[in-house]
Amino acid sequence: MYLSRQAGLTLVELLVTVAVAAVIASMAMPGLQAMIENNRVRTVTNSFVSSLYLARSEAAKRRYLVVVCASDAFGTACDTSADGYTNGWLVFTDYNDNKQLDAPGNLLGDLDDDGVNETPEAILQVVEGIKGDLILTANQAGSRRSISFRPSGRANAITTFEVRRVSTDTALSKISISKTGRAKTCFGAACN
Repeated sequence: MYLSRQAGLTLVELLVTVAVAAVIASMAMPGLQAMIENNRVRTVTNSFVSSLYLARSEAAKRRYLVVVCASDAFGTACDTSADGYTNGWLVFTDYNDNKQLDAPGNLLGDLDDDGVNETPEAILQVVEGIKGDLILTANQAGSRRSISFRPSGRANAITTFEVRRVSTDTALSKISISKTGRAKTCFGAACN
């Protein structure tokens, strides 16, 4: 008669394995939270830069002013009293250079150069509000609500946007817009 060997773990071995795994997981958790926060900052920054480049290229393509403005809570118009871009932002054509999205019935654009305005201002992109405790603000008063690009690609103002937490004044990332309309970004300690 042959005795067969049992394969498996004892309860003590299993408990030790679970305890070691719990210790390793607890040591990795702070680094994981920092990585998630870093990804959120980069997502907001890259999304805004993408909208800026869209506005710049559309201005050149359409040969008219294109604006990026702070959105109202509904995402349908510019918020004229906004102090930042927390509700999101809009990218739209601005045929009459008033930095406001005019009603769809107003024909303001002459795209075929025949002297007749036949095109309403159009929303090119709507970006939802920023979730969590991050905010996006501009350091220049006029740019707190909007920034516009001319057909040459030039921006209407030299300005810097900052992504930061609501509770602190430390910039987690910065987006600098030159007069030529180019955007330059930096993240973390490199920004201060």
